[in-house]
This record gives sequence, structure tokens and C-alpha cells, in this order.
Amino acid sequence: MPSGISFHHVLMPRYSSPYPHVFGLGISVFVACELLLKFNTMVQSTGKPNALLQQFRSPFQVGCGNAGLPTRCSTDTCLSASQRKNSVPSSLIQAALRQVEALSALWEQNTILLYFLFQSSMSNSDFPKFLNTETRQKKKVKQLVQLHFNTTAKTVRPCATQGCFSKTFEVTLLTGKEIIVQLRVEPLDTKPFIEAKHLLGSYVPDIGRIEDAELEEANVWPFHMQRVPGTTWLEKSQRFDDDLHIKCATSLGKVLSKCHVPGPSKPIVDATIIPRLKKVLESERPDVQRVFPTITDLIHDAVQLYRLPLFYTHFDLNSMNVMVQDDGEVSGILDWELAHGPWPFGILCSSVQFLAGIIINGRHHERSAFDAMEMGFWNEIVNGAPPQAKMAIEADWEAVQTSVTIGTILSVFEGDDGKINSVALNNLPKLLTYRIPALRGSALPYS
Repeated sequence: MPSGISFHHVLMPRYSSPYPHVFGLGISVFVACELLLKFNTMVQSTGKPNALLQQFRSPFQVGCGNAGLPTRCSTDTCLSASQRKNSVPSSLIQAALRQVEALSALWEQNTILLYFLFQSSMSNSDFPKFLNTETRQKKKVKQLVQLHFNTTAKTVRPCATQGCFSKTFEVTLLTGKEIIVQLRVEPLDTKPFIEAKHLLGSYVPDIGRIEDAELEEANVWPFHMQRVPGTTWLEKSQRFDDDLHIKCATSLGKVLSKCHVPGPSKPIVDATIIPRLKKVLESERPDVQRVFPTITDLIHDAVQLYRLPLFYTHFDLNSMNVMVQDDGEVSGILDWELAHGPWPFGILCSSVQFLAGIIINGRHHERSAFDAMEMGFWNEIVNGAPPQAKMAIEADWEAVQTSVTIGTILSVFEGDDGKINSVALNNLPKLLTYRIPALRGSALPYS
């Protein structure tokens, strides 16, 4: 999150609040205006909201799962606590809490957005001194544009959603063309982007490295990429009704149906999938060991995946990386760096559980349109496959189910470095009961 950003304007653009520093969506304890002003000022100067939330945490705050965020509380509870704790006029507290209650009605729709904004965005302090403020970053981006594109950057503005290892800026050139410039503290392999671009065309942005000796010496890698039209699905979530979510999931399946590729699945199963599953069995964590029996069964059943067609697999498919238009049509898919070539069909499809679901207080819940969203996704991603691939899929749904379950496991244990997705891990017992529509019929998706 860029330092100096206003929570009110980023998260709640449709509200015009008389108390813009009362950050709603359930964070109802910051009702003392002096404290709120101090908090907002410190956030703007440090860019570290999560640490400050912990510092200002009070007895009547309720923790929100792994995100470390306060959850909803009633007006009566917060009011009595606030009156005891702060010498603030009760009328002001009641007005603030009325605003909070209005905003907190949207809490369920914004939990994921809050999680990413608080937990995933990179701090300016992670950059070298000559880049450790937004102003300095913008200045450098303008220099890069001038040198690389031989033109002037008319405007440079930080993207609303930032990643874990980068600062990303939307740039409008003097010609009117819009591009993205990203300053990364980790190098980026552009090969997966190029391969995905070959399959999906304009749905994957063009990407290229910008050479800059000063940045490389400081272990910062700049990249430029095409500006994909639309907004992230994550940012659209609070404004999309069920019909638009269904359309978005269906459109995503149609786009991804272009990722079917020829070739045998056996080599990737033997060389990568089974070894990764076996590596999970080395964990000493009790919360991982509870799923050892399931993983042992999956290692045995993984040979079923030999019979499935290959599919170019995006290993970070979430609503932050899907660009959508106002009408719900998908306009692009971002962040392909974790894609490592084709994998058996079904591995990627495990992500539909999170795309059609929502995280509330760290727990996975199905959206009201969950069934229709996943059905639209599955229909398009299968029906759009080449005839031979479609025939192989429909002939062996049990193998597809095994592949989806393995994909669910692999989404928790990200890569070979032992990194664990804690939100996915906490929800793993439920997620492992998921049955794909072709097998469960009229039964519930989780049972």
C-alpha cells in the first residue's frame, strides 16, 4: 500500500462520510477522533497499517483470523467500551458508530480486499534510500520511461492494489498510451508470461525488462508491461451482484479453455507432483500432519493423472490477478510468474473454490452464487477444450477429481521452498471434501 493513502477513499469510494478517519467495515473501535487522526497520520508516515493496528488494539476489539484485522461488533458493545475508555461526547461516538454499522454491512464482501491491502502490500522501507518514498519512486519511473520509451510520462500514479514484492505504477505517456511500470525487489522470469501470451493472446499483458544499472546494483528490477483494460475482480467484488459474479466466473473459464496443450502428463506427475506431495509428509507441524492420510492416498492415486490432458497452469489464480470489465467479462489475467509449464488438467481448477467463495474471519464460505459460478467456470473450461482433450476429461471425471484435490494441496504448500499459505491451510479440512459438479450431481459441494 503506498504511504499516504487514504483508507476511506480506497475502500469506500461510494461513501461520503463526515468522519472519513473512522475506517469502517467493522473496525468500529477507532471512534475517538483524536486516536483516529493519530492512527491515520502514523499510517501515512510509516505505510505499515497492520503493525499499527496491533499497537492500537484494545480489549474490545475482536481479531479477524489470519489477517489480524478487527471484525464486526455491535453498537452497544462498542459504545459502552468507548465511553468507559475515552472522554469523547456520546453523541459523537453514536454518530461514528452509525457510520461504522452502515459500512460494516459490507464487511463480508471486503474481507479479502482488506487482507490483501493490509498483508500483501510492500512497504516503502523495503526499498533502498533513493526509492523509499512514493515521490522518489515516481521520479525514478519517469526517468525509466524517458530512457526506455524515449518519451515523457504525463502522469504516474500508484496502482490501487500492490503486490508483496513490488511497487506498481500506472503511467500515461505523452502520446496518451497507458502502460504499467513495476519496481521489484525480486527478479522476474518473463518466460511464463511469453508462453501464456502465446496461448491467450491479448488476455496476457506484454512484458519486458527495463535495463537500469543503478537499480540493478541496488537489487531492484524494473519491468514494463501493457496496461490491461478493466479492474481487478477483487476491486469489483463489492459492486458485483450474483449475476455479474456468475458472468465473471463463466468468462474466466472460457478464457482459460485456451490453455489446453498437447503432450503426455506422466512426466510431470512422476518428476514433480508426486515428489511435492511426498515432501509435505516431511512436515512436523500438527496442522499439516492431520491431512497426512489424505496426502498418502493422493500419492497412490496420482497415477490417474497420467490419463488427463495437459493444461498450462497459473499457480496464483485469485481475484487480484483477474481483470474484469464493468459488465463482468474477463479482460486479462496477470502475474504468470508462478506458472511452470503445463500440468495435468484439474490442478488449476481447484482455484474455483476461492474464486466462487469468500473468506470471512479467516474461514472459507460459499458465495450465494457459488454453484452457478463454479458450473459456469467448469462448463466453459471443458467445452472449450480441443475435442481429444475434452473426450479424455469427460471419460475420467474421477481422475479430474483427484487432480483437483492435489491442486488444493499444492495451493497450500507453495513451491519447493516450504512456504505455506496459512489461510488455505486453516481451511484445508473443508476444501478437501470438495466434489466437482460432474460427480456430485445434486449434492452439496462440500460434504
